[in-house]
Amino acid sequence: MDKYIHAAQTKLLSDVMTGGFEENDNCFINWEKLTKKGNNALKDSERTNFLEHIEHALNAGLHFIVIVDESHQNNTVKADEIIQYFHTGKIIRCSATPKGIKNAEIIEIPEADVIAEGLIKKMLIINEDFPQRVETENATNYLLEQAYAKQRKIRAEFLSTGKDINPLIVVQIPNKSEKLQDAVERWFETQGVTYENGQLAVWLSDMHENLEGIEEINAPSVAVIIKQAVATGWDCPRAAILVKLRDNMDETFEIQTIGHIRRMSEAHHYGKDLLDSCYLYTFDEKFTAGVKLSLGKGALEAATLFLKNEYKGITLTSEQRTMVTNHRNPKKALLSVAWNATA
Repeated sequence: MDKYIHAAQTKLLSDVMTGGFEENDNCFINWEKLTKKGNNALKDSERTNFLEHIEHALNAGLHFIVIVDESHQNNTVKADEIIQYFHTGKIIRCSATPKGIKNAEIIEIPEADVIAEGLIKKMLIINEDFPQRVETENATNYLLEQAYAKQRKIRAEFLSTGKDINPLIVVQIPNKSEKLQDAVERWFETQGVTYENGQLAVWLSDMHENLEGIEEINAPSVAVIIKQAVATGWDCPRAAILVKLRDNMDETFEIQTIGHIRRMSEAHHYGKDLLDSCYLYTFDEKFTAGVKLSLGKGALEAATLFLKNEYKGITLTSEQRTMVTNHRNPKKALLSVAWNATA
């Protein structure tokens, strides 16, 4: 919004709660932050609450235009009541899945256009540098090792270009997998990545650690542990690596999970494949199949190939005879090659 609407200010909920609404404000209100348990934004207190800030703005002659993203979520009486406080006749409701909404206008945007704009990464690379046959005693540790090595490499490349961007690893574990969560936490601890030093985060229904500011491109957290899916609308552009772990079962593929690592950190490409790609590490064949089916050519399964020793010395010599004219007939040449091949 800063880029496209000049002379406007961009604000988050915390900014609104501090200074209220002003003319030409573009305010992004995260619904979970507004309504989550323990949030005082809607409560009566000595400080001005959210609804009072709206009232003060209306009394000052300001007018609101409300845009509701993910409008199929939180479509409740309480949500509608809060929206009504803005007293606006202009409400734009957006959803990638407008189920049950009559007369909804469907706008299709080709993925190639989004990539061309630099908003998402050019490609997803699956299991990069894996041998054709992986032999390991601990599949979880193997995947985490590969992901962390890639994170370090991307981080170093950003720093070498003068960018203080800390790429994030998203580790997705199955539901009801406490043992697997413990294993992930223990492995990261061996690398000095812990909850205590702020480098490890977790986003589970009953556990939240180091999530404040995790979306910032230079946040200290190296990895975040999630389960089936994080909160709807979570936007963390620095997320670049997904480790999808399995626990003796296959889970249904969700395109939203991949979407979390496809966004570009600064909404533009850097001209380097390492930084313009995202990475998936998994042994979950069903999940991998879902990714390939969804992304098609945008998902590349990386394989390391080795040339046999007896072929390493082969060279091809290019020769051209000076008496051959440049006026060649490609059709006759093709027919000649085809005839010789059949003969």
